[in-house]
Amino acid sequence: MLNGILNRNRQTDLVTFEVLIDSSPLPQTVLVYSIDVWQEFNRIPRAKLAVLDGDPATETFSASEEDWFVPGKEIEIKAGYHNDHSTIFKGIVTSQALKIRSGGRNQLTVDCCDKAVCMTTVPKSRYFYNMKESEIFSEIIRRYDVLSADVEATQYTWKELLQFQSTDWDFVLTRADMNGLFCLVQDGTISIKKPDFSGQPVTEIVFGRNLLEMDAEMEAASQLAGVNSNSWDFSKTEPSSVSASSVNPVIPGNLNQDELARVFQNHEWMMQFGGKIPVEVMQQWADAKLLKHELAKIRGRVRIQGSEILPGNIVALQGIGGRFNGNAYVSGVKHSIGQGEWVTDIQYGLSPKWFSEQYPVSAQPAAGTVPAVSGLQVGIITSIENDPDGDERVMLRLPMINGDDQGLWARVSTTGAGAERGFVFRPEIGDEVIVGFIHDDPNQPVILGSVHSANNPAPITAEDDNDKKGWVTRSEIKFMVEEDKPSIYLEMPSGRKMTLDDDNGEIVFEDSSGNTVIMNSDGITIESGGDLVLKAAGNINISGASVEAKADMNFKASGSAGAEISSSAVTEIKGSLVQIN
Repeated sequence: MLNGILNRNRQTDLVTFEVLIDSSPLPQTVLVYSIDVWQEFNRIPRAKLAVLDGDPATETFSASEEDWFVPGKEIEIKAGYHNDHSTIFKGIVTSQALKIRSGGRNQLTVDCCDKAVCMTTVPKSRYFYNMKESEIFSEIIRRYDVLSADVEATQYTWKELLQFQSTDWDFVLTRADMNGLFCLVQDGTISIKKPDFSGQPVTEIVFGRNLLEMDAEMEAASQLAGVNSNSWDFSKTEPSSVSASSVNPVIPGNLNQDELARVFQNHEWMMQFGGKIPVEVMQQWADAKLLKHELAKIRGRVRIQGSEILPGNIVALQGIGGRFNGNAYVSGVKHSIGQGEWVTDIQYGLSPKWFSEQYPVSAQPAAGTVPAVSGLQVGIITSIENDPDGDERVMLRLPMINGDDQGLWARVSTTGAGAERGFVFRPEIGDEVIVGFIHDDPNQPVILGSVHSANNPAPITAEDDNDKKGWVTRSEIKFMVEEDKPSIYLEMPSGRKMTLDDDNGEIVFEDSSGNTVIMNSDGITIESGGDLVLKAAGNINISGASVEAKADMNFKASGSAGAEISSSAVTEIKGSLVQIN
Protein backbone atom coordinates (compact mmCIF):
# COMPACT_ATOMS: atom_id res chain seq x y z
CA MET A 1 0.00 0.00 0.00
CA LEU A 2 1.59 3.29 1.08
CA ASN A 3 5.14 3.45 2.30
CA GLY A 4 4.74 6.76 4.12
CA ILE A 5 7.55 8.51 2.15
CA LEU A 6 6.41 11.55 0.23
CA ASN A 7 7.19 12.10 -3.41
CA ARG A 8 8.07 15.79 -3.37
CA ASN A 9 8.80 16.07 -7.10
CA ARG A 10 5.40 15.27 -8.56
CA GLN A 11 2.90 17.77 -9.90
CA THR A 12 -0.15 18.21 -7.70
CA ASP A 13 -2.30 20.48 -9.84
CA LEU A 14 -4.64 17.69 -11.02
CA VAL A 15 -6.21 15.38 -8.43
CA THR A 16 -7.39 12.02 -9.73
CA PHE A 17 -8.78 8.96 -7.97
CA GLU A 18 -10.06 5.51 -8.73
CA VAL A 19 -12.56 3.23 -6.95
CA LEU A 20 -12.39 -0.53 -7.54
CA ILE A 21 -15.13 -2.94 -6.53
CA ASP A 22 -14.03 -6.58 -6.41
CA SER A 23 -10.95 -5.43 -8.39
CA SER A 24 -13.09 -3.89 -11.18
CA PRO A 25 -13.13 -0.11 -11.75
CA LEU A 26 -16.34 1.66 -10.86
CA PRO A 27 -18.11 2.78 -14.07
CA GLN A 28 -17.89 6.47 -14.92
CA THR A 29 -21.68 6.59 -14.80
CA VAL A 30 -21.43 6.27 -11.00
CA LEU A 31 -20.80 9.83 -9.85
CA VAL A 32 -18.64 9.84 -6.71
CA TYR A 33 -18.40 13.44 -5.58
CA SER A 34 -16.60 13.01 -2.22
CA ILE A 35 -14.44 10.44 -0.44
CA ASP A 36 -13.24 10.45 3.16
CA VAL A 37 -10.76 7.90 4.53
CA TRP A 38 -9.65 7.56 8.17
CA GLN A 39 -6.72 5.57 9.52
CA GLU A 40 -5.62 5.83 13.16
CA PHE A 41 -3.77 3.84 15.78
CA ASN A 42 -6.10 1.53 17.69
CA ARG A 43 -9.00 2.11 15.28
CA ILE A 44 -10.41 0.18 12.34
CA PRO A 45 -9.68 2.07 9.08
CA ARG A 46 -12.86 3.29 7.45
CA ALA A 47 -14.00 5.14 4.38
CA LYS A 48 -17.13 7.01 3.32
CA LEU A 49 -18.17 7.66 -0.26
CA ALA A 50 -20.88 10.13 -1.26
CA VAL A 51 -22.46 9.21 -4.59
CA LEU A 52 -24.98 11.29 -6.52
CA ASP A 53 -27.93 8.98 -7.09
CA GLY A 54 -31.66 8.99 -7.69
CA ASP A 55 -33.75 9.94 -10.71
CA PRO A 56 -37.25 11.17 -9.79
CA ALA A 57 -38.37 10.84 -13.40
CA THR A 58 -37.71 7.11 -13.47
CA GLU A 59 -38.13 6.63 -9.72
CA THR A 60 -34.86 4.73 -9.53
CA PHE A 61 -31.61 4.83 -7.60
CA SER A 62 -29.34 3.05 -10.03
CA ALA A 63 -26.13 3.18 -7.99
CA SER A 64 -27.90 1.69 -5.00
CA GLU A 65 -29.78 -0.88 -7.03
CA GLU A 66 -26.72 -2.20 -8.82
CA ASP A 67 -24.38 -4.67 -7.11
CA TRP A 68 -21.51 -2.22 -6.71
CA PHE A 69 -22.20 -1.21 -3.14
CA VAL A 70 -23.83 -4.31 -1.70
CA PRO A 71 -22.45 -4.88 1.83
CA GLY A 72 -19.62 -7.38 1.70
CA LYS A 73 -18.22 -6.18 -1.62
CA GLU A 74 -14.47 -5.62 -1.59
CA ILE A 75 -13.49 -2.03 -2.26
CA GLU A 76 -10.18 -0.32 -2.98
CA ILE A 77 -9.70 3.45 -3.19
CA LYS A 78 -6.72 4.94 -4.98
CA ALA A 79 -5.74 8.59 -5.14
CA GLY A 80 -2.98 10.66 -6.67
CA TYR A 81 -2.20 13.22 -9.28
CA HIS A 82 -2.36 12.98 -13.06
CA ASN A 83 -3.51 9.32 -12.76
CA ASP A 84 -0.40 8.33 -10.80
CA HIS A 85 -2.27 6.62 -7.99
CA SER A 86 -1.48 4.99 -4.66
CA THR A 87 -3.93 2.95 -2.62
CA ILE A 88 -5.27 4.88 0.37
CA PHE A 89 -7.89 2.31 1.48
CA LYS A 90 -8.78 -1.34 1.12
CA GLY A 91 -11.69 -3.01 2.80
CA ILE A 92 -15.30 -4.04 2.38
CA VAL A 93 -18.60 -2.23 2.01
CA THR A 94 -20.44 -2.39 5.34
CA SER A 95 -23.55 -0.29 4.73
CA GLN A 96 -25.29 2.11 2.36
CA ALA A 97 -27.81 4.83 3.07
CA LEU A 98 -30.00 7.09 0.94
CA LYS A 99 -30.55 10.78 1.55
CA ILE A 100 -33.22 12.66 -0.37
CA ARG A 101 -33.26 16.44 -0.03
CA SER A 102 -35.24 19.21 -1.60
CA GLY A 103 -33.52 20.78 -4.56
CA GLY A 104 -32.80 17.47 -6.24
CA ARG A 105 -29.44 16.70 -4.61
CA ASN A 106 -30.04 13.11 -3.65
CA GLN A 107 -27.19 11.13 -2.21
CA LEU A 108 -26.13 7.53 -1.68
CA THR A 109 -23.70 7.25 1.23
CA VAL A 110 -21.49 4.16 1.24
CA ASP A 111 -19.67 3.22 4.44
CA CYS A 112 -16.67 0.92 4.27
CA CYS A 113 -14.30 -0.63 6.80
CA ASP A 114 -11.14 -2.67 6.76
CA LYS A 115 -11.82 -6.40 6.95
CA ALA A 116 -10.59 -6.28 10.55
CA VAL A 117 -14.07 -4.99 11.37
CA CYS A 118 -15.13 -8.64 11.62
CA MET A 119 -13.33 -8.72 15.00
CA THR A 120 -15.67 -6.06 16.41
CA THR A 121 -19.09 -7.63 16.11
CA VAL A 122 -19.68 -10.65 18.36
CA PRO A 123 -18.67 -10.92 22.05
CA LYS A 124 -16.77 -14.09 22.91
CA SER A 125 -15.52 -15.88 26.01
CA ARG A 126 -12.57 -18.26 26.08
CA TYR A 127 -9.61 -19.44 28.15
CA PHE A 128 -5.96 -19.14 27.20
CA TYR A 129 -3.33 -21.29 28.91
CA ASN A 130 0.46 -20.97 29.07
CA MET A 131 0.69 -18.32 26.37
CA LYS A 132 2.31 -14.94 25.93
CA GLU A 133 -0.05 -12.14 25.05
CA SER A 134 1.60 -11.75 21.66
CA GLU A 135 0.79 -15.41 21.01
CA ILE A 136 -2.78 -14.86 22.15
CA PHE A 137 -3.15 -11.85 19.84
CA SER A 138 -1.82 -13.80 16.87
CA GLU A 139 -4.05 -16.78 17.59
CA ILE A 140 -7.17 -14.63 17.81
CA ILE A 141 -6.39 -12.68 14.64
CA ARG A 142 -5.56 -15.79 12.60
CA ARG A 143 -8.91 -17.31 13.39
CA TYR A 144 -10.23 -14.93 10.75
CA ASP A 145 -9.18 -16.24 7.37
CA VAL A 146 -9.30 -12.73 5.83
CA LEU A 147 -6.79 -11.29 8.33
CA SER A 148 -3.09 -11.61 9.04
CA ALA A 149 -1.09 -10.71 12.14
CA ASP A 150 2.21 -8.90 12.64
CA VAL A 151 2.72 -8.87 16.40
CA GLU A 152 5.79 -7.88 18.39
CA ALA A 153 6.70 -10.55 20.94
CA THR A 154 5.79 -9.90 24.57
CA GLN A 155 7.81 -11.46 27.39
CA TYR A 156 5.51 -12.75 30.13
CA THR A 157 3.81 -16.14 29.78
CA TRP A 158 0.39 -16.25 31.41
CA LYS A 159 -0.55 -19.56 32.98
CA GLU A 160 -4.14 -18.62 32.38
CA LEU A 161 -5.92 -15.62 30.90
CA LEU A 162 -9.66 -15.26 30.40
CA GLN A 163 -11.51 -13.35 27.72
CA PHE A 164 -15.04 -12.75 29.01
CA GLN A 165 -17.95 -11.52 26.92
CA SER A 166 -15.89 -9.09 24.87
CA THR A 167 -15.29 -8.81 21.17
CA ASP A 168 -11.94 -10.03 19.94
CA TRP A 169 -11.07 -6.47 18.95
CA ASP A 170 -11.83 -5.03 22.39
CA PHE A 171 -9.95 -7.83 24.16
CA VAL A 172 -6.85 -7.55 21.98
CA LEU A 173 -6.77 -3.74 22.08
CA THR A 174 -7.30 -3.56 25.85
CA ARG A 175 -4.46 -5.99 26.55
CA ALA A 176 -2.19 -4.41 23.92
CA ASP A 177 -2.85 -0.99 25.44
CA MET A 178 -1.74 -2.23 28.86
CA ASN A 179 1.50 -3.49 27.33
CA GLY A 180 2.28 -0.18 25.64
CA LEU A 181 1.65 -1.65 22.17
CA PHE A 182 0.05 0.35 19.35
CA CYS A 183 -2.29 -1.35 16.88
CA LEU A 184 -2.25 -0.29 13.24
CA VAL A 185 -4.59 -1.95 10.73
CA GLN A 186 -3.73 -1.83 7.06
CA ASP A 187 -5.28 -3.89 4.25
CA GLY A 188 -6.37 -6.70 6.58
CA THR A 189 -3.01 -6.92 8.35
CA ILE A 190 -3.11 -6.10 12.05
CA SER A 191 0.23 -4.84 13.31
CA ILE A 192 0.66 -4.68 17.09
CA LYS A 193 3.99 -3.20 18.13
CA LYS A 194 5.66 -0.68 20.39
CA PRO A 195 5.98 2.72 18.73
CA ASP A 196 9.28 3.45 17.00
CA PHE A 197 10.51 7.00 17.57
CA SER A 198 13.92 6.50 16.00
CA GLY A 199 13.01 7.37 12.42
CA GLN A 200 13.60 10.57 10.52
CA PRO A 201 10.79 12.92 9.41
CA VAL A 202 9.21 11.88 6.12
CA THR A 203 8.38 15.48 5.30
CA GLU A 204 8.57 19.05 6.56
CA ILE A 205 5.34 20.93 7.14
CA VAL A 206 6.02 24.65 7.17
CA PHE A 207 3.68 27.53 7.96
CA GLY A 208 3.55 29.79 4.92
CA ARG A 209 4.66 27.06 2.52
CA ASN A 210 2.66 23.82 2.58
CA LEU A 211 0.66 24.06 5.84
CA LEU A 212 -2.99 24.63 4.89
CA GLU A 213 -4.67 24.38 8.31
CA MET A 214 -3.67 23.67 11.87
CA ASP A 215 -5.28 23.08 15.26
CA ALA A 216 -2.90 22.34 18.12
CA GLU A 217 -3.09 22.45 21.89
CA MET A 218 -0.46 22.20 24.60
CA GLU A 219 -2.14 20.94 27.77
CA ALA A 220 -0.56 20.89 31.23
CA ALA A 221 -3.21 19.00 33.21
CA SER A 222 -2.30 15.66 31.61
CA GLN A 223 1.41 15.91 32.37
CA LEU A 224 2.88 13.88 35.22
CA ALA A 225 6.06 13.84 37.24
CA GLY A 226 6.02 10.05 36.94
CA VAL A 227 3.89 6.92 37.13
CA ASN A 228 3.94 4.26 39.82
CA SER A 229 1.98 1.01 39.56
CA ASN A 230 1.04 -1.04 42.61
CA SER A 231 -0.56 -4.43 43.12
CA TRP A 232 -1.13 -6.86 45.96
CA ASP A 233 1.20 -9.87 45.92
CA PHE A 234 -0.80 -12.40 47.89
CA SER A 235 2.02 -14.95 47.62
CA LYS A 236 4.16 -12.66 49.77
CA THR A 237 1.20 -10.89 51.46
CA GLU A 238 2.71 -7.54 50.65
CA PRO A 239 2.34 -4.82 48.00
CA SER A 240 4.46 -4.78 44.84
CA SER A 241 5.44 -1.48 43.28
CA VAL A 242 7.34 -0.32 40.19
CA SER A 243 8.07 3.08 38.67
CA ALA A 244 7.67 3.88 34.99
CA SER A 245 10.58 4.50 32.66
CA SER A 246 10.31 6.90 29.75
CA VAL A 247 11.21 5.88 26.18
CA ASN A 248 11.72 9.56 25.30
CA PRO A 249 9.05 9.80 22.63
CA VAL A 250 9.09 12.31 19.78
CA ILE A 251 7.15 15.34 21.02
CA PRO A 252 7.20 18.88 19.56
CA GLY A 253 7.53 22.06 21.61
CA ASN A 254 10.14 23.52 23.93
CA LEU A 255 8.50 22.91 27.32
CA ASN A 256 9.18 19.58 28.98
CA GLN A 257 6.74 17.40 30.89
CA ASP A 258 8.16 18.25 34.34
CA GLU A 259 7.62 21.96 33.81
CA LEU A 260 4.00 21.42 32.78
CA ALA A 261 3.34 18.91 35.58
CA ARG A 262 4.32 21.53 38.15
CA VAL A 263 1.54 23.82 36.91
CA PHE A 264 -1.06 21.51 38.46
CA GLN A 265 1.30 20.19 41.15
CA ASN A 266 0.93 16.80 39.49
CA HIS A 267 3.16 14.33 41.24
CA GLU A 268 3.41 10.61 40.45
CA TRP A 269 0.28 8.95 39.13
CA MET A 270 -0.41 6.02 41.46
CA MET A 271 -2.09 3.13 39.64
CA GLN A 272 -3.62 0.64 42.07
CA PHE A 273 -4.64 -2.96 41.32
CA GLY A 274 -6.07 -5.07 44.14
CA GLY A 275 -5.03 -8.41 42.62
CA LYS A 276 -1.67 -9.96 41.86
CA ILE A 277 0.22 -8.83 38.74
CA PRO A 278 3.71 -10.06 37.86
CA VAL A 279 6.35 -7.36 38.30
CA GLU A 280 7.35 -7.41 34.63
CA VAL A 281 3.72 -6.89 33.60
CA MET A 282 3.35 -4.06 36.11
CA GLN A 283 6.39 -2.41 34.54
CA GLN A 284 4.84 -2.54 31.06
CA TRP A 285 1.60 -1.16 32.52
CA ALA A 286 3.38 1.76 34.19
CA ASP A 287 5.52 2.52 31.12
CA ALA A 288 2.44 2.50 28.89
CA LYS A 289 0.62 4.97 31.13
CA LEU A 290 3.58 7.34 31.20
CA LEU A 291 3.94 7.19 27.40
CA LYS A 292 0.27 8.07 26.92
CA HIS A 293 0.60 11.16 29.06
CA GLU A 294 3.84 12.20 27.40
CA LEU A 295 2.23 11.97 23.95
CA ALA A 296 -0.78 13.93 25.27
CA LYS A 297 1.37 17.02 25.97
CA ILE A 298 0.69 18.47 22.53
CA ARG A 299 -2.15 17.17 20.44
CA GLY A 300 -3.09 18.60 17.12
CA ARG A 301 -4.04 18.38 13.48
CA VAL A 302 -2.30 19.80 10.44
CA ARG A 303 -3.70 19.81 6.93
CA ILE A 304 -1.53 19.53 3.84
CA GLN A 305 -2.00 18.71 0.20
CA GLY A 306 -3.04 15.07 -0.23
CA SER A 307 -0.12 12.75 0.46
CA GLU A 308 0.86 9.28 1.57
CA ILE A 309 1.42 9.91 5.28
CA LEU A 310 0.83 6.94 7.58
CA PRO A 311 0.31 6.61 11.33
CA GLY A 312 3.72 5.88 12.81
CA ASN A 313 5.53 8.31 10.52
CA ILE A 314 7.34 11.33 11.90
CA VAL A 315 6.81 14.79 10.44
CA ALA A 316 8.74 18.01 11.11
CA LEU A 317 6.58 21.01 12.05
CA GLN A 318 8.21 24.36 11.35
CA GLY A 319 7.35 28.02 11.35
CA ILE A 320 4.69 27.81 14.09
CA GLY A 321 6.73 29.08 17.05
CA GLY A 322 8.96 27.42 19.61
CA ARG A 323 6.05 26.13 21.71
CA PHE A 324 4.82 23.94 18.82
CA ASN A 325 7.78 23.54 16.46
CA GLY A 326 9.53 20.19 16.27
CA ASN A 327 9.16 16.60 15.19
CA ALA A 328 5.74 15.04 15.75
CA TYR A 329 4.71 11.38 15.83
CA VAL A 330 1.74 10.78 13.51
CA SER A 331 -1.12 8.99 15.31
CA GLY A 332 -3.76 9.23 12.58
CA VAL A 333 -4.56 10.52 9.10
CA LYS A 334 -7.70 11.53 7.26
CA HIS A 335 -7.86 11.82 3.48
CA SER A 336 -10.61 14.00 1.99
CA ILE A 337 -11.24 14.05 -1.76
CA GLY A 338 -13.88 16.24 -3.36
CA GLN A 339 -14.47 19.12 -5.73
CA GLY A 340 -11.16 18.48 -7.44
CA GLU A 341 -9.08 18.61 -4.27
CA TRP A 342 -7.30 16.04 -2.09
CA VAL A 343 -6.18 17.12 1.35
CA THR A 344 -4.70 15.08 4.16
CA ASP A 345 -5.27 15.87 7.83
CA ILE A 346 -2.41 14.60 9.97
CA GLN A 347 -3.20 13.92 13.61
CA TYR A 348 -0.41 13.86 16.18
CA GLY A 349 -0.41 13.23 19.91
CA LEU A 350 -2.61 10.77 21.78
CA SER A 351 -5.32 10.80 24.42
CA PRO A 352 -3.99 9.97 27.91
CA LYS A 353 -6.96 7.68 28.44
CA TRP A 354 -6.81 3.92 28.12
CA PHE A 355 -8.64 2.24 25.25
CA SER A 356 -11.05 0.80 27.82
CA GLU A 357 -11.83 4.31 29.08
CA GLN A 358 -12.74 5.59 25.64
CA TYR A 359 -14.96 2.76 24.42
CA PRO A 360 -17.53 0.47 26.09
CA VAL A 361 -15.46 -2.72 26.06
CA SER A 362 -17.22 -4.58 28.91
CA ALA A 363 -20.42 -6.58 28.77
CA GLN A 364 -23.54 -4.83 30.01
CA PRO A 365 -24.50 -5.43 33.64
CA ALA A 366 -27.29 -7.97 33.92
CA ALA A 367 -26.56 -8.73 30.23
CA GLY A 368 -28.75 -5.73 29.41
CA THR A 369 -31.92 -7.62 30.36
CA VAL A 370 -32.93 -5.28 33.18
CA PRO A 371 -31.60 -2.10 34.81
CA ALA A 372 -28.74 -3.36 36.95
CA VAL A 373 -28.18 -3.16 40.69
CA SER A 374 -24.97 -1.52 41.82
CA GLY A 375 -22.85 -2.83 44.67
CA LEU A 376 -23.89 -4.92 47.65
CA GLN A 377 -27.25 -4.47 49.35
CA VAL A 378 -28.67 -5.06 52.85
CA GLY A 379 -31.42 -7.65 53.24
CA ILE A 380 -33.67 -8.88 56.06
CA ILE A 381 -34.64 -12.56 56.17
CA THR A 382 -38.41 -13.08 56.09
CA SER A 383 -38.80 -16.83 55.45
CA ILE A 384 -36.60 -19.91 55.34
CA GLU A 385 -38.80 -22.75 54.17
CA ASN A 386 -40.99 -23.63 51.21
CA ASP A 387 -38.84 -22.47 48.32
CA PRO A 388 -41.32 -23.00 45.46
CA ASP A 389 -38.56 -24.21 43.12
CA GLY A 390 -36.83 -26.45 45.66
CA ASP A 391 -33.51 -24.64 45.16
CA GLU A 392 -32.64 -24.28 48.86
CA ARG A 393 -33.28 -20.55 48.79
CA VAL A 394 -34.53 -18.30 51.58
CA MET A 395 -36.79 -15.28 51.36
CA LEU A 396 -35.48 -11.80 52.05
CA ARG A 397 -36.61 -8.25 51.61
CA LEU A 398 -34.51 -5.23 50.75
CA PRO A 399 -35.52 -2.63 53.36
CA MET A 400 -34.41 0.29 51.20
CA ILE A 401 -36.98 -0.70 48.57
CA ASN A 402 -40.09 -1.42 50.62
CA GLY A 403 -40.16 -2.40 54.26
CA ASP A 404 -43.57 -4.03 54.04
CA ASP A 405 -43.21 -6.42 51.10
CA GLN A 406 -42.13 -10.00 51.64
CA GLY A 407 -39.25 -9.67 49.18
CA LEU A 408 -37.65 -12.23 46.90
CA TRP A 409 -35.99 -15.66 47.09
CA ALA A 410 -32.20 -15.68 47.43
CA ARG A 411 -29.55 -18.38 47.33
CA VAL A 412 -27.34 -18.78 50.40
CA SER A 413 -23.56 -18.86 50.02
CA THR A 414 -21.86 -21.31 52.36
CA THR A 415 -18.42 -22.77 53.06
CA GLY A 416 -19.05 -25.97 51.17
CA ALA A 417 -22.07 -27.35 49.33
CA GLY A 418 -22.79 -30.45 47.30
CA ALA A 419 -25.29 -33.26 46.91
CA GLU A 420 -26.24 -34.39 50.44
CA ARG A 421 -23.12 -32.78 51.92
CA GLY A 422 -21.79 -29.42 53.01
CA PHE A 423 -22.22 -26.82 55.75
CA VAL A 424 -25.83 -25.87 56.47
CA PHE A 425 -26.09 -22.62 58.44
CA ARG A 426 -29.13 -20.79 57.20
CA PRO A 427 -29.73 -17.31 58.61
CA GLU A 428 -32.57 -16.80 61.06
CA ILE A 429 -35.77 -14.93 60.26
CA GLY A 430 -35.13 -11.27 61.01
CA ASP A 431 -31.37 -11.49 60.49
CA GLU A 432 -29.63 -8.69 58.65
CA VAL A 433 -27.64 -10.07 55.71
CA ILE A 434 -25.41 -8.74 52.93
CA VAL A 435 -26.68 -9.53 49.45
CA GLY A 436 -24.80 -9.68 46.14
CA PHE A 437 -26.32 -10.18 42.73
CA ILE A 438 -25.19 -12.52 39.96
CA HIS A 439 -24.32 -10.48 36.86
CA ASP A 440 -25.61 -7.40 38.72
CA ASP A 441 -29.14 -8.63 38.06
CA PRO A 442 -31.48 -7.54 40.90
CA ASN A 443 -33.51 -10.70 40.33
CA GLN A 444 -30.52 -12.97 41.04
CA PRO A 445 -29.67 -12.34 44.73
CA VAL A 446 -27.12 -14.36 46.70
CA ILE A 447 -26.67 -13.99 50.47
CA LEU A 448 -22.97 -13.54 51.11
CA GLY A 449 -23.09 -13.39 54.88
CA SER A 450 -24.77 -12.00 57.99
CA VAL A 451 -23.69 -8.94 60.01
CA HIS A 452 -23.81 -7.82 63.64
CA SER A 453 -24.63 -4.33 64.84
CA ALA A 454 -25.42 -2.37 67.97
CA ASN A 455 -28.98 -3.64 67.64
CA ASN A 456 -27.83 -7.22 67.01
CA PRO A 457 -24.64 -7.50 69.08
CA ALA A 458 -22.16 -10.34 68.71
CA PRO A 459 -22.00 -12.99 71.50
CA ILE A 460 -18.25 -12.36 71.92
CA THR A 461 -16.86 -8.95 72.85
CA ALA A 462 -14.44 -7.54 70.31
CA GLU A 463 -10.82 -7.27 71.49
CA ASP A 464 -7.65 -6.43 69.58
CA ASP A 465 -6.05 -9.71 70.71
CA ASN A 466 -8.96 -11.50 69.05
CA ASP A 467 -8.28 -14.63 71.10
CA LYS A 468 -11.92 -15.65 71.41
CA LYS A 469 -13.82 -16.92 68.41
CA GLY A 470 -16.80 -19.17 68.07
CA TRP A 471 -20.33 -19.93 67.07
CA VAL A 472 -23.43 -19.48 69.24
CA THR A 473 -26.84 -20.70 68.12
CA ARG A 474 -30.24 -19.24 68.83
CA SER A 475 -30.73 -21.75 71.70
CA GLU A 476 -27.26 -20.88 73.10
CA ILE A 477 -25.41 -23.96 71.95
CA LYS A 478 -21.79 -22.77 71.94
CA PHE A 479 -18.71 -23.88 70.06
CA MET A 480 -15.88 -21.63 71.19
CA VAL A 481 -12.18 -21.29 70.42
CA GLU A 482 -9.74 -19.62 72.82
CA GLU A 483 -6.51 -18.93 70.96
CA ASP A 484 -4.54 -17.73 73.98
CA LYS A 485 -4.70 -21.10 75.81
CA PRO A 486 -5.28 -22.64 73.20
CA SER A 487 -8.51 -24.55 73.77
CA ILE A 488 -11.87 -25.29 72.23
CA TYR A 489 -15.10 -26.24 73.95
CA LEU A 490 -18.60 -27.29 73.05
CA GLU A 491 -21.26 -26.30 75.58
CA MET A 492 -24.98 -27.03 75.70
CA PRO A 493 -27.54 -24.70 77.33
CA SER A 494 -27.96 -27.34 80.10
CA GLY A 495 -24.34 -26.89 81.15
CA ARG A 496 -22.99 -30.04 79.55
CA LYS A 497 -19.56 -29.21 78.24
CA MET A 498 -16.64 -30.79 76.40
CA THR A 499 -13.26 -29.03 76.51
CA LEU A 500 -10.01 -29.73 74.62
CA ASP A 501 -7.40 -27.73 76.54
CA ASP A 502 -3.80 -27.67 75.29
CA ASP A 503 -2.79 -25.22 78.02
CA ASN A 504 -3.49 -27.77 80.79
CA GLY A 505 -2.94 -30.73 78.49
CA GLU A 506 -6.33 -32.32 79.13
CA ILE A 507 -9.68 -33.22 77.70
CA VAL A 508 -12.61 -32.64 80.04
CA PHE A 509 -16.22 -33.78 79.87
CA GLU A 510 -18.56 -32.30 82.48
CA ASP A 511 -22.22 -31.63 83.20
CA SER A 512 -24.34 -29.69 85.65
CA SER A 513 -24.83 -32.80 87.85
CA GLY A 514 -21.20 -32.83 88.92
CA ASN A 515 -20.15 -35.67 86.62
CA THR A 516 -16.71 -35.28 85.03
CA VAL A 517 -14.29 -37.20 82.89
CA ILE A 518 -10.74 -35.84 82.78
CA MET A 519 -8.05 -37.18 80.46
CA ASN A 520 -4.52 -35.87 80.93
CA SER A 521 -0.92 -37.03 81.30
CA ASP A 522 -1.76 -38.60 84.68
CA GLY A 523 -4.42 -40.82 83.15
CA ILE A 524 -8.20 -40.78 83.10
CA THR A 525 -10.31 -39.63 86.04
CA ILE A 526 -14.04 -40.33 86.15
CA GLU A 527 -16.11 -38.68 88.84
CA SER A 528 -19.87 -38.97 89.31
CA GLY A 529 -22.16 -36.79 91.34
CA GLY A 530 -24.43 -39.85 91.68
CA ASP A 531 -24.05 -43.50 90.72
CA LEU A 532 -21.47 -44.80 88.27
CA VAL A 533 -22.78 -47.77 86.30
CA LEU A 534 -20.61 -49.88 84.00
CA LYS A 535 -22.68 -52.29 81.97
CA ALA A 536 -21.82 -54.34 78.91
CA ALA A 537 -23.59 -57.01 76.87
CA GLY A 538 -20.20 -58.72 76.59
CA ASN A 539 -17.29 -58.88 79.03
CA ILE A 540 -15.80 -56.11 81.12
CA ASN A 541 -12.06 -56.52 81.50
CA ILE A 542 -10.05 -54.43 83.96
CA SER A 543 -6.28 -54.68 83.70
CA GLY A 544 -3.44 -52.68 85.20
CA ALA A 545 -0.16 -52.84 87.11
CA SER A 546 -2.24 -52.63 90.26
CA VAL A 547 -6.01 -52.62 90.54
CA GLU A 548 -7.63 -51.19 93.65
CA ALA A 549 -11.34 -51.10 94.45
CA LYS A 550 -12.54 -49.35 97.61
CA ALA A 551 -16.00 -48.81 99.08
CA ASP A 552 -16.69 -46.38 101.91
CA MET A 553 -19.57 -48.66 102.97
CA ASN A 554 -20.34 -52.07 101.46
CA PHE A 555 -18.28 -53.83 98.76
CA LYS A 556 -19.96 -56.64 96.88
CA ALA A 557 -18.86 -58.83 93.99
CA SER A 558 -20.94 -61.73 92.73
CA GLY A 559 -21.19 -64.03 89.76
CA SER A 560 -24.39 -65.80 88.78
CA ALA A 561 -22.56 -68.70 87.12
CA GLY A 562 -19.46 -68.63 89.31
CA ALA A 563 -16.86 -66.51 91.04
CA GLU A 564 -13.12 -66.82 91.31
CA ILE A 565 -10.37 -65.01 93.20
CA SER A 566 -6.89 -66.27 92.44
CA SER A 567 -3.27 -65.21 92.48
CA SER A 568 0.06 -66.78 91.52
CA ALA A 569 1.40 -65.27 94.73
CA VAL A 570 -0.06 -64.81 98.21
CA THR A 571 -3.81 -64.35 98.40
CA GLU A 572 -5.15 -62.64 101.51
CA ILE A 573 -8.76 -62.36 102.61
CA LYS A 574 -9.12 -60.35 105.82
CA GLY A 575 -12.01 -59.06 107.87
CA SER A 576 -13.21 -58.84 111.50
CA LEU A 577 -15.21 -61.88 110.57
CA VAL A 578 -14.65 -64.00 107.44
CA GLN A 579 -17.51 -66.31 106.48
CA ILE A 580 -17.00 -68.91 103.78
CA ASN A 581 -20.19 -70.62 102.66
